[in-house]
Amino acid sequence: MAERARGILERMRSDEAAGFMLAAQAVAKEATDFSQVWRDGEASLLRHIGDRIKLGHAKDVQEYIRKTCDCLEDATAFATARGGYERMVVLESADWTLVYTESGMLVTSFQKVKGRETPKERYTRLRWQVSEAEINDYIKAINRGLRLRYQEFLSR
Repeated sequence: MAERARGILERMRSDEAAGFMLAAQAVAKEATDFSQVWRDGEASLLRHIGDRIKLGHAKDVQEYIRKTCDCLEDATAFATARGGYERMVVLESADWTLVYTESGMLVTSFQKVKGRETPKERYTRLRWQVSEAEINDYIKAINRGLRLRYQEFLSR
């Protein structure tokens, strides 16, 4: 019985995760450029990318967007965090991390740095409820669609 309950709970978490990524896909579909998927607007995005360039994590805006796209494709970990006014979604690949709001807006995208607190660690420290979910084939398909949409912004 306990095994069945764990399976149901995992499926619920995966369904919730898929819902978050569908929200991100809906936001991207309506956007005309990458800054419109960024939660805090264009000025914030440009400051953030400038910081990533200074740190050597990306050489320009195009590479930053490509690395964000690669994380969507290569994500190996998925978690949701509840504790603030809006839940957060964390996607991680081997070397890059994305954080979205539950409404589908991108909060941050950055290269992992050894010794730096991860978003999951930060949310846990803040006593948010953090739940991990499996990245199943459905979520991978949603992420591929989102990646393709973000890649369209590179040609603009």
